[in-house]
Amino acid sequence: ATKAAVHTITQGLEKELAKTGVKVTSISPGMVETPLTEHYDFNGRKKLEAQNIADAAIYALTQPSHVNVNEVTVR
Repeated sequence: ATKAAVHTITQGLEKELAKTGVKVTSISPGMVETPLTEHYDFNGRKKLEAQNIADAAIYALTQPSHVNVNEVTVR
């Protein structure tokens, strides 16, 4: 339910701010390596690093002005 709420809010903000030139992007990361998750086994998968999430944000921010990256899921 939380992901659906974030999606709905993101879409609403995008529509509301479209005429101002402000872009809205929702980034949904998977499990990220932090001190809180270091002992958690993520089904044998490697956890993301903070840099992976930063790279997704940079990608969204560096698109041409006519492109809006609405959602990014990083896993």
